[in-house]
Amino acid sequence: MKKNETKEEIKEDIKKEDKDVKKDIEDVTPVVDEDKSSESKPKTKKGKYSPKLITGVIIGVLIILVLFIVILGVGMYKYDWNNSLTKALPFPAAIVDGNFITYSDFQTDIDTLDFFYKAQAEQGGTLAQQPTDDYLQKTVISRMIREEFLENTAKTNNLEVADEEIQSEFDVLVAQATSAEEVEQQLKDLYNWTSEEFKNKVLLPYLIRLKVQEFLAEDDSINGDAKALADEALAKITSEELTFEEAAIEYSEDVTATSGGDLGFFSKGQMVVEFENAAFELEVGGVSGVVQTQYGYHIIKLIEKVEATEEEAEQLHAAHILVKTKDIDEWSNDQLAEKSISIFVNDYEWKSDCGLALSEAETCEDNNLLDYLDAANAASAANSAIPTE
Repeated sequence: MKKNETKEEIKEDIKKEDKDVKKDIEDVTPVVDEDKSSESKPKTKKGKYSPKLITGVIIGVLIILVLFIVILGVGMYKYDWNNSLTKALPFPAAIVDGNFITYSDFQTDIDTLDFFYKAQAEQGGTLAQQPTDDYLQKTVISRMIREEFLENTAKTNNLEVADEEIQSEFDVLVAQATSAEEVEQQLKDLYNWTSEEFKNKVLLPYLIRLKVQEFLAEDDSINGDAKALADEALAKITSEELTFEEAAIEYSEDVTATSGGDLGFFSKGQMVVEFENAAFELEVGGVSGVVQTQYGYHIIKLIEKVEATEEEAEQLHAAHILVKTKDIDEWSNDQLAEKSISIFVNDYEWKSDCGLALSEAETCEDNNLLDYLDAANAASAANSAIPTE
């Protein structure tokens, strides 16, 4: 800068220098060709499989899976396929009011019956000829539908079976054999069951049935007519309009009715608790009030008492009148008639008149399946006058 320059001249020189610097910077900065730059960038490879291809593969797999399940279902329901695969899949054998009975459980029960009949034949048993597959299948699915209904009834009414109750029933069987090992071996030889399987498949349904039966017996809305009939019989005995024996013949529904209700002799532990307690409180010749048990309404007369000895416990000789409460099978059939029941085995349908799974052409009158099922409950129903605990 020169000494004699004015301020204005100095400002002009500074501006000029700034312009020169900017020009130098622009000359140094390289110009980039956008087209060439884009070509120099590495190209990204597209995916190996397109979304359409993946979707097609998934749809194809699903179609194959559906076809497999359909074919397997047709094989089970139409041609009675029975193998580990059909037992592994959750196909229904029946649906009872929204509750599934699995085809696996149905097949397992069929297998058990087949095993039983074959075991009997191998051991030289004298049982009748093995029933046909159709007969066995109708029997099994009918029983399973009834048991499913009773199990749900028990749950609805908070009727529970404790493990101790099941074990107690099993101990009774063991006491009748020489040992627990003998019972285990018999279950294995005849049914191919363990003791736990026996408890779950036989003892648990049996005890549920008893619980529901007791529940029904205590429901006056269901058994009001039976209670009124028992009260009527007692009134006629009390007023001496009828003797006890005459009232038994007229009112009792037990097999002892024709003999005036005579039960013979029994000791403690042979009757259900309610019956036993009432009988042992009576004096000879005395008549009880109406006593309710799981089987109905009883009126008891004590005929004779034999005092206990060193060898034998105290014995009672008594008679009774029994007016039965609603039969559990009859009640179940009435209830099931109002339920939605779908059966997928052999095109069977539920016949509400008798509570059986039968083919469309069959009727309740032209088959003996009900007798077969009743026989299965004989142990709990036989001689309801003097049931043991």
